[in-house]
Amino acid sequence: MKKFVSQFKKEKNLFFYLFVSIVLIPIFTYEASNADAHYRTHLSIPYFFSLFFCFYLLKGTSRKIAIWGYWFFTLVPNIVIISFFVMSGTIMLSTGFRVIFATDVKEVNDFLSQFLSVKLLSASIVYLSLSLWFAIKASSQLEKALTSKFKLLIAVCVFLAISLFYPFRHMITTIDFYKSFYNYCKELKEFATFYESRKNIKYGVTSELNDSIQKTFVIVIGESANRNHYSLSGYLRCTNPKLQEIENKQELLVYNNVISPFTYTTAVFKEVLTFANYENPTLYTKDASIVELIKNAGYKTYWISMQADNVPSFYRNIAMLSDVYIGPTSEKWDENAIPLLRDVTKDDVDNKVIFIHLRGSHFAYSNKSPTEYKIFDFKKDTIISLVKDKLNEKEKKTIDEYDNSIRYTDFIFNSILKEIKESNTSSCLLFFSDHGEEVYDFRNINGHFMSNVYPYQCKIPFILWRSGKYEEEMPELLIDTSRPYSIENVIYSLFTLNALRYEEDDQTKSIFSFQY
Repeated sequence: MKKFVSQFKKEKNLFFYLFVSIVLIPIFTYEASNADAHYRTHLSIPYFFSLFFCFYLLKGTSRKIAIWGYWFFTLVPNIVIISFFVMSGTIMLSTGFRVIFATDVKEVNDFLSQFLSVKLLSASIVYLSLSLWFAIKASSQLEKALTSKFKLLIAVCVFLAISLFYPFRHMITTIDFYKSFYNYCKELKEFATFYESRKNIKYGVTSELNDSIQKTFVIVIGESANRNHYSLSGYLRCTNPKLQEIENKQELLVYNNVISPFTYTTAVFKEVLTFANYENPTLYTKDASIVELIKNAGYKTYWISMQADNVPSFYRNIAMLSDVYIGPTSEKWDENAIPLLRDVTKDDVDNKVIFIHLRGSHFAYSNKSPTEYKIFDFKKDTIISLVKDKLNEKEKKTIDEYDNSIRYTDFIFNSILKEIKESNTSSCLLFFSDHGEEVYDFRNINGHFMSNVYPYQCKIPFILWRSGKYEEEMPELLIDTSRPYSIENVIYSLFTLNALRYEEDDQTKSIFSFQY
């Protein structure tokens, strides 16, 4: 026992260094809302002792290299886990890591401006200070000894074995972080090759609409729009004056029971743009996308993106398959899509399908509407102060900023609709958001997350407008705005709107079909 105590005292700095790096955060996140949070904490203990054994075998310079190598190895994932837990009360999973890898610098700045807080910063600094302190202590008092090749080999083999062991690989967040990064890079490479090889493939898809009538179909995809913040859906603030005016003329169909299958764009687009869904999640790697099928049906396709597309992504590969791809300009407002749309509608082509991907209401909300749309102020209108009386001023201001972004999108929708009407073609406009957003609707949480999800993060607007010429040409649509629907199957609804026929079509999954 004395020998054990003596040996522990000798290795206590290494012990506490690895404890802070491996076990401290799982203990900190023990009460996370993830169903497996307790299991993750318990699993970190055998992983800790296994890694301690590896380090114990190393001496002198070898151990010093291992200590600082592991410190850098764990630094980023551990800071990410701490920050995300402070912000959302959940542990970030591999899906969340993938979102980070697909994020550009501007989105990082938006994130920090929206969520950086004293609590988040303090938790990160505490971890950084403790881990750095014990790393210095553990590496500064080492004996000048060499590690035998045999012990070095054992240490390396044990480290690789525990890193590849499935429970550790899946549940230890540092390993999961780098595993997710590897899979992300691999997937991107496969996507790029996959879609490049399909550019000239012909699919047996046809349109049953009259070829002699010019057609313009527009699909507008918003961002982070919570249906509960639409006055069209009963929200107390007037966030949709333009849309309500159109609806009052009975020109607009507003669906009130549509949800998103996920809470982050990449996963949503894998299902929205392809045949992938909950039952068949990998079909996006096997079957054609909606862009390819529409092109094969004789339409010229356009993709106008207001989102930052300088980071490779799955949906960017699909967007680039369009006949005309227009990326974001240096101007940051969604209204810059309007002149681009105007030019597209003037293109001398009979049949067009235009996709528009807006910046919408993604955080930071204050950056999603220009000054003239800073309309809502909780200090002047009493609605938020009365309904959300337990929120502090910063949280109420966040709601103001979010509602301003919704009001701005109302203006964008109306402007897009004006351009479509002026084209004087058989046309329709479908608008929906990729996912929703929680803005202190039910609890003291703001944002959209991969776990700890509440309905507000999935409830989205889904709005259809049709021209008179289109209604004459397509009278057989079944309109029931109360139908429950998930946009994971929206590709089938687009088939219905465009009267497309394809062997993979399933009209029981179209919200506009009598077979639904």
